[in-house]
Amino acid sequence: MNDNELKRNGPVPLYTQLAAILRDDIRSGRVKNGSRLSQRTLGEKYGVSKKTVADAFGILESEGLLITKPKSGSVVNISCWLPVLEGRTQEWSPYIDMGRHIAAEEEIYSSMRLMSSEPKARLSGSAIHKGFNYSKPIKAALKNVIKRMDETDELNNINTMGLPAFRRTLARHMEERGILCGPENIMVTNNPVSSVAMIINSLMRGGMKFFHETPCILNSCTFGKSMGLDVRRIPMDSEGMRHDIFIDNIRKISGKSILYVNPANQYPTGVSLSKGRRDALMAACVSRGIPIIENDMLRDFYIDRPHPRPMKSFDKNGQVIYIGSLINTWVNIQVSWIAAEPAVLKKLNDVKAQNEIITNTLTQLTADEMLKSGLYREYLDEYRPIFRERLYAVKNLFEKYFKNTAEWNEDSNIYYQRLKFREPVNTFKVFKRLRDVAVHSGYFFDRDDLSHFYINPFIDSIENLEYGLSRIAEAVRELYGI
Repeated sequence: MNDNELKRNGPVPLYTQLAAILRDDIRSGRVKNGSRLSQRTLGEKYGVSKKTVADAFGILESEGLLITKPKSGSVVNISCWLPVLEGRTQEWSPYIDMGRHIAAEEEIYSSMRLMSSEPKARLSGSAIHKGFNYSKPIKAALKNVIKRMDETDELNNINTMGLPAFRRTLARHMEERGILCGPENIMVTNNPVSSVAMIINSLMRGGMKFFHETPCILNSCTFGKSMGLDVRRIPMDSEGMRHDIFIDNIRKISGKSILYVNPANQYPTGVSLSKGRRDALMAACVSRGIPIIENDMLRDFYIDRPHPRPMKSFDKNGQVIYIGSLINTWVNIQVSWIAAEPAVLKKLNDVKAQNEIITNTLTQLTADEMLKSGLYREYLDEYRPIFRERLYAVKNLFEKYFKNTAEWNEDSNIYYQRLKFREPVNTFKVFKRLRDVAVHSGYFFDRDDLSHFYINPFIDSIENLEYGLSRIAEAVRELYGI
């Protein structure tokens, strides 16, 4: 040790300097593990008081480098530092494996990771591209938002149920959809999928049956499985969820269960549940007391004609928990809402408050102005012909690159387009070849689907969409020679 290491006139206290010297000696091995340190000896060596040495020892004890016992003095203890000294790192695997949350499969995770990166082209996802000028109505709405910020204290009102003014606007918006409910029956949330997760966490527990259609966005989520739910996937056809298979399932089970359905412009198939199937599903659930989670996330996006009325509009006994959303038409306005019975919302609000799940107030104000002023509806009405033009342009690209190899929804003006290859093509293997193209293979929505790609014609520029489709065609040729 070097007596000159203590700087008596410096800004660092002497006891902190002494602790640093001793720490360095212990870590370097100059002072061995198990050595006994004397306060008196060190005080004399460094010319400092016993209190200064005691304070230095206190620092080292808090770090685990010293253990002080009555009558035994202070002993060097580096056992807790051995992993650091030996270059070992914390072993996280046991904790990761023990956590309740079940990680997404690598096939799903790799797709989500690419979606959140900066690919050269995006072909999938629920957003629309900035080229559709969605910023224009948002800018117009923000003018009134700024006035409200200056004239009211709404931004200071943290309300886990959502801003009262916005919930009143949503109640009127819901009435246009045929759903009569007051603002007290509405809770504002961040997006549809997190709303479903919140409902499941609030109302279900391990062992309960959770039914949902497939293909479906929930196939890429693990929150049901993480909770230990008995997740049952019900297949779809051109009329929507197979009600006969669902009814056959519930006849054979006991205990509590919940049904999830996305009946209008279903994501990702674009199918709307036929009236006959809606009636059959409602009747089956009413007779057995099974709650229905209705996700109406893409209702406002249509090209030819409005979608059928929500199931919630026919709900006579408060059985349907309704999820509405603006998320897919306003990329930067991440907001949705839940409409349900007061007792259900009370439980959801408790879960939301305890987890501090807050929907941004500025976002709520902007969405409120969008709906209240009519900007939301005006934008969609104005751009439906433009969306139609884009859809036809993308179908022409399908014709250009896949005329002899694949099929698509030629007669369907829906949000998502399914690209299916005529010969056996593993679309997930193709996806792994793309690297710079973000696209969902069928596996993302259905574990048994390895033959589709799901294409959103509105998510990127037409130039980038063509690049992505050409890369898919190129990868299919490389892998399968077609």
